[in-house]
Parts: sequence; structure tokens; C-alpha cells
Amino acid sequence: MPCKSLLSSLFAYGRLTAGATMLLHSATLLQAGEYYGYWGRDLLLQINNWVDEDVDLERLYIDRYADERWLERLLQQFPEADADGDGKITAEQAVRWHAKRVPLITPGADLIKWLPSGVSHWKELVAMDDGAELGTEVYLPAGEGPWPVMVGRGIRQGGQMDTAHWYLAKGFACVSQDLVPEKELLERGMHGGRSRNRRDAGPDTRKLLEWVSQQDWCDGNIALFGYSAGGMATLPVLEYRPPELDAVITHIASTDSARIFRSRGGVSTRRSYNPEDKGSWEPGTPPPLEKPSLEPVKPGDGVKIFKTDMAGWFDIFQQGSIDDWLAWKGSGRAVLVMGAGSHGPWPLPSRVPPDYSESDIFWPDVPQFNLLNGGIDFDSVRSVMLYFKMGDFTDPQAPGNHWMITESWPPPSEKTSYYLTADGQLSRSRPKVSRASLSYNYDPNDPVVRVDIKARGLIADGPADQRPLRSRDDVLHFTTGVLSEPVEVTGKLQAELFISSDAPDTTFMVKLLDIYPDDYEAMIGHGTLMARYHSGFQSPERLQSDKVYKLDIDLW
Repeated sequence: MPCKSLLSSLFAYGRLTAGATMLLHSATLLQAGEYYGYWGRDLLLQINNWVDEDVDLERLYIDRYADERWLERLLQQFPEADADGDGKITAEQAVRWHAKRVPLITPGADLIKWLPSGVSHWKELVAMDDGAELGTEVYLPAGEGPWPVMVGRGIRQGGQMDTAHWYLAKGFACVSQDLVPEKELLERGMHGGRSRNRRDAGPDTRKLLEWVSQQDWCDGNIALFGYSAGGMATLPVLEYRPPELDAVITHIASTDSARIFRSRGGVSTRRSYNPEDKGSWEPGTPPPLEKPSLEPVKPGDGVKIFKTDMAGWFDIFQQGSIDDWLAWKGSGRAVLVMGAGSHGPWPLPSRVPPDYSESDIFWPDVPQFNLLNGGIDFDSVRSVMLYFKMGDFTDPQAPGNHWMITESWPPPSEKTSYYLTADGQLSRSRPKVSRASLSYNYDPNDPVVRVDIKARGLIADGPADQRPLRSRDDVLHFTTGVLSEPVEVTGKLQAELFISSDAPDTTFMVKLLDIYPDDYEAMIGHGTLMARYHSGFQSPERLQSDKVYKLDIDLW
């Protein structure tokens, strides 16, 4: 049944040291409900002319490249983007240039068809410590070996080999292993490889690394790689400090899988695969509020492994990637690249910048990227975080929209409090009233739904326009008004709410929005909490209707 929740403005504030980094026009703190970078696999095939199909220009997000100012900036940074050499660049040229730089270029089926010429490939069974044999595919580049080896494990067909095209072209051998024996697989395909049974990825990955190191085509340099589920399948081996492993390179993945897939703030994320397969995931994950199955793995003394992670401000693994980097940065061998991306296609509409930048200038500063094929000066090694400072996505000349580099997170900053007021303001000034409140009725049968309605799939996130929520009575808005100058928000964003409810438990969600001059409301950060965890996740307590409780909500 509906319940009434009261949100007190007294001492309630958001600390704008955000989990995202952003320059704002005006800010709104909004309490509301729930929520794949640019091109999917099929579009990449079309853009690169690898299939005899016309490109659907509307699906290329050409409009994001149509602004002449963005195109001029691209041409200045990357003259090679001018394909015909006429001194100017079109939107379609920009899209095609960018797409050719995306590693994710091999389709999920017919993998061999798209591999570079001269590549040799075979599949064999490799025995694990318990006698189970796992299908293992080997891809060797053209020429004479031995070679440095990239090793991936994953649920998709061919493991993580939809990035093998890119690595093979650069002279790396690639190895892909299934997570379970062939007879236990439920299906094959892009998301094939699922099974009713799950195996411990740590020992299996350790055994695979040992096997790879003994092959005559391996030159002794081995790195693990993987994105999303494949990244999560590689990271557990770090607990074993395998001596064969030189580096781990993951994309949009972290060790904190339990928090991502089961619960956030005590609220079920309801992220799962099809119902028939649900049993293959849930038994392998503990209840949401027990100790997570995976936590950031610390490197320990004398560790030699280099760890590199690619993430995005709107990715579900954003905070987990930061936590992993913080756990490893003391080793001097950790790199985190945090862009403006999400976990897949953007929800529409989303206001985001063209996905190019001067990021290439940083690579010489990060010796880890030259580890496997170019040698490394160990005296120059350091842990760094490269992060994209987002700005006005409609104006390339506005502050922000460029890359930063730091050796600490958050970087040196000042915590700033904004207070919620009874008249709907988000103010720097602490309210002088002794007591004030706002209330609304929450009906679980009519929840505040996500606004990225056109997004489809397991995961969708991004700076979608939140204006459709303006008309709802169960959404409270607090706004700064037009800012007189850009405000930088960098670091960890948190909200403290003082609440009361006539229900024994209910959910609160907070979003930070950037409101553009044309009223577009871009979602920057969001968080949620079940009220029964007001004293912590280990101390759930039912609410009493006559009491006020403080909720601490992380907006990552």
C-alpha cells in the first residue's frame, strides 16, 4: 500500500565532491526511481565495411558529431581523421575515424572470418586441478614466435575473443577459455557459455596461466584481459599472486561483483539474465548484505603484476573500479582510465560529448601500456588515474571536456555542502529555520520508472534527460538556480537525508542533475538506500513512524 515519507530540510545536504567529475550549469538534487560506448557490434561491422550492409546513419549518432566546433577540435588534435585530405572533416568521417579506433570489432559469430590474415587457430582441452577439462582456443599472429600472450576467460562465445582482432594485429598471441566444461554449457552465442554450474574462477585461471607459460609459442610475457563478465572472471586469480602473470587489463569490470549485480544500498538491482538461466547466477552469489563475494584485492608486498582498468563515469562498475585502483595504487603499478562512458549503448536521448579527446597524449606517461611488447623502465613506473573531466557537452569551448591525470583520488579538493530547503532550493547557506519538512506519497504499484525508455538490454545507464519526471508528485526537486560561473564537482558525492515514514521500510533515491540553459536535465550521479539500513547494512531496523532518521546515500 502507499506510504507517506517525510523529507526534512533541517541539516539535510549533499556534499558535492562527486563520484563523477563535471562542470555544472545549475544543479538539482532530485529524489526519484531507477535507470550499452556509442556503437554496438553490428554497427561497427557496418561502419568498417566488414559486412555488405548499408549503415543506418541515424543509428550512428551523427548529430553528436555535427557541431562544426567539435569537428574543428577533432581535426586539430587528430589530422589523420581527414580521410580525403581536403583540410576539413565531415560528421561521417569523424564517426568512421573514431569507430576504427574501437578494439571491440570482431563479431560474436564467425570469429575466424574476421581475424587478421596469417593467423593460426586451434582448440584443445586443458585439464584443471580437479580433472575437469575446459575448452581452450589458441590464436597465434602471423610470423615467427614466440609472442607475448593475452589470456581471456568468459561466458561469451569464444570467451573474450571479440577483442582478439585488435590484439592479434598488434603481434600478441591470444588464448580464450570457457568457464565450464562443454557438456555443461546451456547454449552458445554472443551471450553463450552459460551453465547451471559455476566453477571457482581463481584456481582455474591460475592453472590456465601455468599451462600457457609452458607453451613454446609463449615468450614468457602474459597478461590477462577481459571486459564486463570476462573481466570479473579474470580478477579472482589476483588472490593467488600467480608468478606467470605480468599484467591484468580489464574494461568495465571490478572485483566487487556482488554489490553490482545483487544489491545497491540494500535495494535489489534486479539485474539478471533470462529466467531459465537465473539459477546459474544466484547460488554463486551471497545474499546482498553479507560480506561481498569479491572485494578489492590488495597487491601485497613485492607484487610484480601491473593492473590496468578502463572504466566510465556512468558504468555500473564505476565505484568498484575506483576502489580497486585505490587498493593497488600503493604498488606503483596500477592505472585507471575513467572516461565519460557507460556499460553499453547510451539510453536515448542522452547528452554526451563526441567520444574523442587528447587522451593519446597520456600513453607515454603510463609505461604499463608498453610492458608486454616494448620493455619498461621500472624506475619510471607509477600508479596514475586518467579521468575525463566532463563539461558542457554542447560547447567544445566551454570549461571541461578534457583529460586529467592524478596520483590520488579524489584529487586535492574542498568538501562543499549544499542544503535542501523547504521552498525547493539547493543552497550553500544553512537554513536558519528550526524545523521544516516536505512530504510525498509513495505508491509501490506506481513506481518512478527510469526515463531511458528507448534503452533495451541487461544494463542501461547514462546522462539521460530527466525532465519526464518533473510532473510526478512523488519526486522532490531542489535547485540552485542559474550558476553565475562554472562549478567543478570532482570526487565522491554523498547525500545526507533526514527522513520519517509511516511505513516500516521504504526506498529513497537521490540524483544529481546538470540543468542546461535549454532545460535539458542530464543525470550526473545517483544513489539509493533502503531505509531499514539507516544504521548500517549489518544492523537493519524497522522504521517507527514518529521518529526521524538520518540516511547516508552514496551517489556513484
